[in-house]
Amino acid sequence: MEVKVSPGQWISAMSAQLEAASDGDCFLLPSHIHLHAFEIARQSMTVPKSVTVEVILCQE
Repeated sequence: MEVKVSPGQWISAMSAQLEAASDGDCFLLPSHIHLHAFEIARQSMTVPKSVTVEVILCQE
């Protein structure tokens, strides 16, 4: 499943989305700085999940 992260979502929101995600889900991030925040959220997980990440440079 694709999980689209909006420009206003940061570490706490992404952490919640990661907890709810399943292995194989794809996170669509609006910027490169969101990728950095996503990696911080992923590293803080107690049980890592296998998800993919794609930056889709948002024009909002």
